[in-house]
Amino acid sequence: MSDHEESTRPSWIEADSFRETTLRIFGSAEDREALRRVGRLLHDLAVDRRCGPGGESDESDESDEPLVSAQLRAVAADLRYLEGYLEMLGHWAEWSTVSVTEEALAHFAGRMARRVGALAEAVEEEL
Repeated sequence: MSDHEESTRPSWIEADSFRETTLRIFGSAEDREALRRVGRLLHDLAVDRRCGPGGESDESDESDEPLVSAQLRAVAADLRYLEGYLEMLGHWAEWSTVSVTEEALAHFAGRMARRVGALAEAVEEEL
């Protein structure tokens, strides 16, 4: 694991609403952290809105789809997003002059895109 801050972040926090791939667009670490806080606020507001008057969770959504199915459908959509992002990175060496190390990482990203796509397909088939 590298020494980069991003590599040491917890693997999953439910309230982290924005993808790190989106946050990378913002230049400063302070801006990214501010957006993470906004995302957590949006998450908390949405969770509060879904709770009934007694604090019990109303986990239904607008569709008639069962909760776990709907959540797995969201997982598949996020995997498809990551598949596309990795595929884009896989072409980076074709679009830009990069170091040998970066070229190898671009090719690695292309291979990972296929693996992530296979995961998404497995989830979609199960649904």
